Amino acid sequence: MHVAVLGPLELRVDGRVVTVAAPKQRAVLAALVAADGFPVAAERLIEELWPTDPPATASAALQVHVSGLRKVIGARLPTVPAGYLLDAPSDARVFAAAVAHARRQHATDPRGAADRLAEALAAWRGPAFDGVPAGPAVRAAAIRLEHLRVAGLEDWAESETGRARARR
Repeated sequence: MHVAVLGPLELRVDGRVVTVAAPKQRAVLAALVAADGFPVAAERLIEELWPTDPPATASAALQVHVSGLRKVIGARLPTVPAGYLLDAPSDARVFAAAVAHARRQHATDPRGAADRLAEALAAWRGPAFDGVPAGPAVRAAAIRLEHLRVAGLEDWAESETGRARARR
């Protein structure tokens, strides 16, 4: 299973795209991806789903949305003592790791760093979490990813400029 959020949310299970049509289920999935492998408390997910005025039945409704998501994801969405945990990789995590690696690599292998950045940047398909009803944590994650994308573009451009100068 893999979750893509560097553009519209896309869930792949066994290599095929699986539709998560319900907006609240998509929002739960996005909030879990934004948590980047850490558990998310039910109270926090409720804030994500209903940022301003949660209904009196919010806890029960959250359980219904999580249950529906589990029908698609299965055991990759366990309940842990701290809340809910998404046990699946995301393109956001892969992208952030690639940018961090390229930055470390730049001092010893600028060409390799530029290639790694170009590959990482190619994963973007649009605005992060595009089309997902976003609560505060998802909005913050989208902003963080966009800043990282811009920094990656700047690093890539700097590397490419250095390559061009070296060829002269």
